[in-house]
Amino acid sequence: MGSFSNREIATALWLAAFLAYALPRGHAYRSVAALLRSFFRAKVQLLVWLMVLYSAISVALLAMVGLWDLSLLRDTIMWFCVVAIGLLFRYTTSKAQYTFRRILTDAIAFTVVLAFVVSKYTLSLPVELILVPIVTLLTMTVAYGRAKPEFAVATKMAQWVLAATGLALLAYASVRAFSNLPSLVTMDTVKSIALEPLLTLMAVPFLYGVSFAVTYEAVFIRLGFFQKMDSQTRRYAHRRIRAYAGLSLGKLQHLLDKHGMDLARASTKDDVDKLVQRR
Repeated sequence: MGSFSNREIATALWLAAFLAYALPRGHAYRSVAALLRSFFRAKVQLLVWLMVLYSAISVALLAMVGLWDLSLLRDTIMWFCVVAIGLLFRYTTSKAQYTFRRILTDAIAFTVVLAFVVSKYTLSLPVELILVPIVTLLTMTVAYGRAKPEFAVATKMAQWVLAATGLALLAYASVRAFSNLPSLVTMDTVKSIALEPLLTLMAVPFLYGVSFAVTYEAVFIRLGFFQKMDSQTRRYAHRRIRAYAGLSLGKLQHLLDKHGMDLARASTKDDVDKLVQRR
C-alpha cells in the first residue's frame, strides 16, 4: 500500500508531540473529551456511518471500472478521515450559505496535478519537520486574521508567505515529476492521481443531501417557535415548504436567513402561505 512520505511522517510526529504536551493539561483534556462526546452522539454517528456506506459504494463502483484496487486502500482511508469527514462536518455545522455549486467548488478546490505532485515529491525529513509547523502556523494565522480587521496587515503578509511557499513547493515537485516522467505514465499512477478527486466528486451529492436535510430540520425547528401550531397546521406547513423548496438548498436557507422571525411567529395556514409566497 505504499510507504509514508516524509511530509506525512513529519505531520504525524508533530501531532504526536502536540498531543503529548496538551492532553495531560486539564483544559485540553476537557476540550478533547467534549469533542469526543459530540462525535459519538447518535445523530453524528448516523451521519458518519452513512458516509462510510456511501464511500464504500463509491469505492466499489471505482473497482468495477478498474480504477481502484487494494494498493489504494491506505490513500482511501486517509481521504475518508481527512477530506470526507472534514467536508461532512463543515456542511453540517457551519452557518454559512451553501449551494450545490459552492459545495462542488469546495470539493474540487485542489487540482489533480497539485494534489499529486506535492504529496509524492516531498523534501528530506529534517526539512519537512521545519516546514510543516511553519505552514500550519501561517494557515492558522490567515484563518484567524480574516475575522479580525485589526490584524489585516499580518494576515496579508501571512497570505503572501503562504502563497510563495506553495509556489516554491509546486515548482520543486514539478521539476522532480518531469525528470521522472517515464515512470509516471503507468496505470497505477493514473489510479493514484485520480483517486482523491474522483472520490470527492462522487461524495458531492451525499454532502449536498446531508446539508439539505440539516437545513430542512433547522427550518422546522424554527417554525412556530414563538406561537403554538396545531398538528394539522404543522403538517400543512411541511407540505407547503417542501413544495416551495423542492431540492433547493438556497430556498431553505433563504427562509432561515430572511424570514427566521416570521417562521418562529407562524401559527396559521395563512402565515405559512405568506412565508412561501415571499421572495
